Amino acid sequence: MSRMREQYDQLGDSMEAATTGLGSIGRLVVSAAALMCVPLAAIGMGDALTVKLFGVGTVFAVLTDASPEPSRPPSPAAS
Repeated sequence: MSRMREQYDQLGDSMEAATTGLGSIGRLVVSAAALMCVPLAAIGMGDALTVKLFGVGTVFAVLTDASPEPSRPPSPAAS
């Protein structure tokens, strides 16, 4: 059972459960993304332009996806 599910069962608050669950696996996700970027960057150093664009674009996409989002206060409608 996932950490998010345990928190939701305990607290009944989905926002708090998601925050706790993502906080506990955040470093793992960022580490995995960094490891993926190494071979993708090597692909980006190839000679063929199409392959180079694929490598660089995928590195950018992985880093963007794995980067933590800044904390935002909840909207008034959510209260």
